[in-house]
Amino acid sequence: MIRKILLPLAILALIACEKKEEAATTPSAEPAATATAPTTAAAAVATATPIDLETLPTEEEFEEEAEKEITPANLEQKLDELEREISAE
Repeated sequence: MIRKILLPLAILALIACEKKEEAATTPSAEPAATATAPTTAAAAVATATPIDLETLPTEEEFEEEAEKEITPANLEQKLDELEREISAE
C-alpha cells in the first residue's frame, strides 16, 4: 500500500523538477537578450558626433555671472527660480 502512494508521489516530484529546470533556463535567455541592448546603445553613442570638451561650459565660467546676479536681497527669489527649473525637468 505504501508503494502505491509513494510511487505516484515520486513520479510527480520528478515531473515537477523537470518543469522547474525548463522554467529556470527560460529566464536565463532573457537577460542575454537585454545584455545586447546596452551594447547597441553604446555603439550608437560611439558613432555619434564627438563632443568638443573645450567648448562645454564649466562651473567656473558661471561663478562671476552668479556673483553679479545673486545678491542677499534676491537670494530667495533666485532660489525659488532654480527649484522651479529643476522640478520642471
